[in-house]
Amino acid sequence: MLNKYDVANFFLSLDPERILFNQKLIEKNNVVFYEGNARLNKYMHLAQNIYLAMTGELLIDALFYAYDNGAVIPEIQKEYRMLSVKKNEYKNISDSQKKFLIKLFEAFKNASIDEIIDIDHEDNAWLEKCNSYTLEGQKMDTLAHAKEYKEQYADIIKVLERMEMAC
Repeated sequence: MLNKYDVANFFLSLDPERILFNQKLIEKNNVVFYEGNARLNKYMHLAQNIYLAMTGELLIDALFYAYDNGAVIPEIQKEYRMLSVKKNEYKNISDSQKKFLIKLFEAFKNASIDEIIDIDHEDNAWLEKCNSYTLEGQKMDTLAHAKEYKEQYADIIKVLERMEMAC
């Protein structure tokens, strides 16, 4: 599994101008947050779920929590508020994993933050935990939903498989 910081840094490296991973403050579901930080967490969550659906294995060594606007890795939310790359090393990400992450980035880069959050809200792991008021109660169990992710993400998997991207 990949380190959560390596994946965050890799995604951020794909948007050096910070067009997608921006510092725009927005409000949704009565919560004010940075659009780019939310997008980063959603991309990581989608990467986790879709990779699990494709391979049967988790991609990222991290726990996701069900926040109001979707799944979040609390450490990423906190440490990447300013969206700066902490390290420029992705040596632990294989070429095939990089290719997957690039394809995912490209597939969702034209989606609005509202669309990304709506997709995130379709995850049953999030739906089971989103009404909890404690951090422990918000802990999502991604592996418990591995079988359903194959069906849920079947269309996006087909799209990703058809995309030709050089690493």
